[in-house]
Amino acid sequence: MPREGGARILAVPFILRAIPGPSEAPMSVPRFEIFKGSSDRQAFWVESVDELSAANERMKELADESPGAYFVFDVRARQILTTLDTTKE
Repeated sequence: MPREGGARILAVPFILRAIPGPSEAPMSVPRFEIFKGSSDRQAFWVESVDELSAANERMKELADESPGAYFVFDVRARQILTTLDTTKE
């Protein structure tokens, strides 16, 4: 509907987040990210993992399937915790 000066007011819908009930656990954000490539150059995200031991094990599995350099990044501490390079020369 027009207003002074020809400006219009538009109704903008917005989304309300559902508040979890007492029986619903809050969603957790995975703490560790596995990357392939060099940490100081171009690296590609591979997957997220909740536990460091699981991240290290998964990184070894990935390196067996596709040799190369991998590292585990701690999202909370914002640092690289583990590296693995299976590049064949």
